[in-house]
Parts: sequence; C-alpha cells; structure tokens
Amino acid sequence: MAASSSQYMAVVAIDFGTTFSGFAFSFNHQEGERGILVNKAWGNEKGYQALKTPTCLLLDPKERFRSFGFEAKEEYAMLEEKGDTKYYFFDLFKMSLFKEGDDQTITGDTTLTARNGKQLRAMDVFAHALRYLKDKALGVMKDRTNVEFTTADIQWVLTVPAIWQPSARQFMRDAAYQAKLISPANPEQLIIALEPEAASLWCRERKLAEFAEETDEALVRDAVARKETSYLVVDCGGGTVDITAHRIQPDDSIHEIYRATGGAWGGSKVDQELEVKLKDIFGLHPIDSFKKLHPSDWLELIWDFEMKKRSERSVQDRPTRVRLPTSFVNFCMKNSSTNIQEVVKQRYPNGEVTVNKDYLCLNGGILTEMFSPTVSSIVDNLGNLLHNPMLRDVEYFFLVGGFSGSAVLQKAIRDKFQNKYRILVPAEPEMATVKGAVMFGNTPNIIQTRISGRTYGVDAYAAFQDNIHPTDKKFYTSDGTALCEDIFSILVRVGEALPLGKSKTFTFHPIEPDQTKVTFHFYTTRSDNPKFVDDEGVIREGSSITVSSPDITKGTGRRIELKVKFGGTEITATAIDIESGSNVTCHVGLITKEKRREFSAIM
Repeated sequence: MAASSSQYMAVVAIDFGTTFSGFAFSFNHQEGERGILVNKAWGNEKGYQALKTPTCLLLDPKERFRSFGFEAKEEYAMLEEKGDTKYYFFDLFKMSLFKEGDDQTITGDTTLTARNGKQLRAMDVFAHALRYLKDKALGVMKDRTNVEFTTADIQWVLTVPAIWQPSARQFMRDAAYQAKLISPANPEQLIIALEPEAASLWCRERKLAEFAEETDEALVRDAVARKETSYLVVDCGGGTVDITAHRIQPDDSIHEIYRATGGAWGGSKVDQELEVKLKDIFGLHPIDSFKKLHPSDWLELIWDFEMKKRSERSVQDRPTRVRLPTSFVNFCMKNSSTNIQEVVKQRYPNGEVTVNKDYLCLNGGILTEMFSPTVSSIVDNLGNLLHNPMLRDVEYFFLVGGFSGSAVLQKAIRDKFQNKYRILVPAEPEMATVKGAVMFGNTPNIIQTRISGRTYGVDAYAAFQDNIHPTDKKFYTSDGTALCEDIFSILVRVGEALPLGKSKTFTFHPIEPDQTKVTFHFYTTRSDNPKFVDDEGVIREGSSITVSSPDITKGTGRRIELKVKFGGTEITATAIDIESGSNVTCHVGLITKEKRREFSAIM
C-alpha cells in the first residue's frame, strides 16, 4: 500500500513517453489546496514553447549525460554537421520495454543501440533520462516557490502503460533507483501509475465543455461519470495504445472490469508511413542513405510531420505541408537526373503529392491513407473488444494521449462508435496522463480492483505420479522420494479480479530435511491452466525471492508461506518461514537470462 502523500511537501509525476516526456506537480499545503502545475516552457531557449519535450537523450563519448529533449536534438544536429560520431544519441527508446507476444526478454543487461551504432545498457540510458527529468522538476519547483526541494520532500509518481508486464514496470523502478529519485530502502516513495488509469482520474474532474464537441458546463463526474457507469479509457500515445475498462462503484472508487489490452499502434507508426511514402517516391536506397548521412535533418523532417499530422487539415481535405530540410532537397537532386518537383510529379501526376519550394504537400486523401494501417488497428481492436460480454454496459470512451489529438484518429473513432458510445476527447489530451498521475499520487487507492492480464505462478515440486507426470521431470530427494520438478504452481489466473490490498497466501514445504533456504522463481503465461514452467508460452517474469529457514528440526514438515499481493500496479511477494519468522518481501523483479538449479519447495 502506498504511503500517504500528505507526509511529503509535494507530489511530482513524471510522464516518460515514447516520443515526448514531461512532468506535473502539486504542493501539499496545510489548507489542502492542490493546484496541478506543469512546465509550459520546454525548449524556450531553443525558440520553442511546448508542454512536453522530445524523449531524446545525448551522452558524451564517455557515456556521461550531455542533454535531453529539444537541447539534445539541437546539439546532435550540430555534432552531425561536424561529422562527430563519438556521441551517443537515443530516441524512441521507451519502446524497447514493450514486448509483444511471449518475447519477454528484458534484463538488467538489456542494451540499446544509439544512432552511432554503439550499444549501452538500457538501464543506464533510462536512468540518465529520469535523472534529468527529476532535476528539471525540482528546478522548476524552486523557480515557482524560491524553496530548495530535495528528492526526500517528494512523493514521486512514474507513469507506465497498462499493457506493460511487471518486469518492465520493475525495470522503470530500478531505473528510478539508479537515477536517485528514491532509495530502495523507501520503495513506497515511488508510485507506479498506469497511464490510462491516471488519465481517467483527470478527465472525471473536468467540465464537459473542456472536451471536443461538448458545451455543457457540468462536471464529467456529475453528468456522465456517475456511480455504476462503465467506460473505456483509450490511451493513444506515440508508441502504444492502452485500453482499459472501468466501472464506478457506489463509494466512488473505481473497479477495472476487464484486463488491459492494446498494442504498438501509436502515432510513431504514422511517422513510419511517411518514410514508406518517401521511399516510394524517391527510392529505398536514397532515403536510407540520407538517414545515414544526415540523421539530424531526418529527425527534423519527422519532427515537423509529427506536429502537422495532428491538424484538422487532413479531414477537411486541405493539404498538409511538411518542411523539407535543404539538405534533403539537395540530396534528392544530386541523386536524380531531374528536379525534385518532377520526381514527385512522375509518381503522383494528379497532384496528390507535390513539392512547393521547401515543402512536401500531402492532400487529405494521401494523409488519410498514411494513417489507415494504424487507425484501422485501433478501430478494429476496439470493435473486437466491445463484443466481449463483460463490456456490454460501457457507455462512453475517454480518448487521451498525444496521438488522440489527431483529427484523423478522432474522426475514425467517432464515425465507427459515436452512434452507440459517447466519445470524450479532452483539450490537450497529451497532458491528461501526467496531470491525472498527480491526482493518483494523492489518492493511489482509488482503483480498488484490477483484472489480471496473465496467469502468474512459481516453480515448485509435487509428488511424482506415473500416469500424469513426464518421466524426464522425475527428481529424487536425498531420502529417495520421487518428485516432479518444474511444476507451474498457479498464484493467480488470467482474468481474475484482484482487489486492492488483498493478499493470497500459499503454503509450501522444503524438499530436503536439512534445507536452510527456499527459493521461488516467478513465471507468467497467457494460458489459464499451465502445467509446467517450461510449457510453450511460459516466460520467467521475475528474479528469485529466497527466504531463510534455519530451524530444520521439523525437516520437510516446516511450513513456508508465500503471500502475494496483486491488486496494485506492481506485484509484491513475501515469503515467510513460519518456524523462525524469517521473511523477505520483494517486487517481482527483472527477467534473468537463465534459470539456476536451486531448491524451491514442494506444494
């Protein structure tokens, strides 16, 4: 259970996004006023003014922090012009923590590849970024109050996608430890908030008039988000789309009614379609060569498209103008026997795409076509999801996240669903998560029930049964007892409701009479009835938890209890040796590379 935020001077929420990042904060005054504040001056020194900054990191040749966000982009551009490739530049690296299917291979040694082709530990890259955001937040708070805040004064909140697995959430917690947001000795000072949950809290407290196509001055919570109401939160970010389903309870708490779903259908997929379009026009090799020779100019081209693609011009069938760097125009003319306008005209003789001076002009139909694969994935998955009987009472959607600001996406969702559901899109949808995360930091227990997205368990031994267990899993103890190893001992099943703060207790026994330690390894699968930890689709979800059992007088009759708490945004486990009282608690940790042969326990 999270500590009360009132013991801290302020709550600071960090929204670490795939394409953009930012933070928000509130001060805990004695009179209880909690205005949520954000930094609205990102990039001022570079001529920008934005609510967030690009999630870009630049490290020097000795792997030390150099810059982040707009500054990193600008500095990288200057280095690239000088031909300096010794620096490390990273962007879109948050997506490395999203693993689809069963390809869950995040470890403490996972590496990321910088733009110069060199690799660094992902943990170090994330820690550098979080350290910068932490220091920036403390600096902005000092500027606002003239008070020197320290990390110890803050209840920190870090947002993550709901569809991330616990290992990825644990990775972010460990990166926060390394960045010195908090100490591992005080883990409750950091709350991991699920992005769509946080966004829904913010939306419920807004007036309807603050949402697109709405005019009512009533609060959402009074007008539509009343008790017993069910709704979807569709969080469309730069990398992923998160969909959660909630029902408001009579006591105004919130229960999740279906497990979080989603996928890699974020706005960056549309950016990739621009690259496909450019390769279709100018050729595969010229574009790949330009990206390699002029990486900073390529980033500027994508950045300009990132801003322009959200406008309403496309749904109004007006051209969207994307600025082409001078180096791009010169490069294309250098690699062609004709000018750039003629190259484009040969591919689009009817003018759907043109070049006017330094701008690539895309008509509404072309832009809609570029959106189509991503938007179709979102709409189709929403449609399939809403066929589930568990969601038959859903009445409306909250459409949040940066990509939700896209007029094309909004129109597609409204065209498909607004006859049956009310679609609510807040102003500045990209800020709903981080502002809601501040609220979540103040009321972390408002989400009272969550639905397990997978089956979780530990490896264990059981008495060997000839007609049931495979012979290659037969294991003999020191006294000759035949056991079956690698049993998947289920702790919670996929789809199971998990009330906040409730623990499930399981009893195990040592395998050997003189065994003084018992180790549990955590596993997960999408299956609802796994048999063994090496079944297809089963992955090792966490590092081991080991409890001492020093009193061996009862031999294998000793009881080892495993208490598992699943209701929060993270999984915690406590192993207790009943005889000695020895106990150890952990968050389910990072996936390790291989399993060591250790004695666990018998069921």
